Amino acid sequence: MPHHHHCPPDAFHRSWDKRLPPVLSVELGDTVTFSTSDALDGVMEPPDWATPHPPTRDRGTQPTIPRGHPLSGPVAVRGACPGDVLVVEVLEIALAEWGWTATGDHGVLGATVTDHTHIQYRNC
Repeated sequence: MPHHHHCPPDAFHRSWDKRLPPVLSVELGDTVTFSTSDALDGVMEPPDWATPHPPTRDRGTQPTIPRGHPLSGPVAVRGACPGDVLVVEVLEIALAEWGWTATGDHGVLGATVTDHTHIQYRNC
């Protein structure tokens, strides 16, 4: 019978590294809930009306790596072997209370946009 698991809230790291030990082991068919952080890991100040969240850079398995997207996991699947193909189904994505996006050097379009814009939005 499948089980539901929660990836530990301090299971953050900043590199795809097969030497990292799994923070959770699951069976095929189990479901896992992950908590994530934004791409800049809490560097952007939340609006006055939003609940602040501490950045992951101060916790997790590799807090000394200063750059890179905060990643959750890794999770091991019992019975899976290197080279196996696993099908992962995303059942739900729950947005945070607020978010941001940017254009310019650090935005999606990089240096092709010269107007540096930072936009905060509210999840309604």
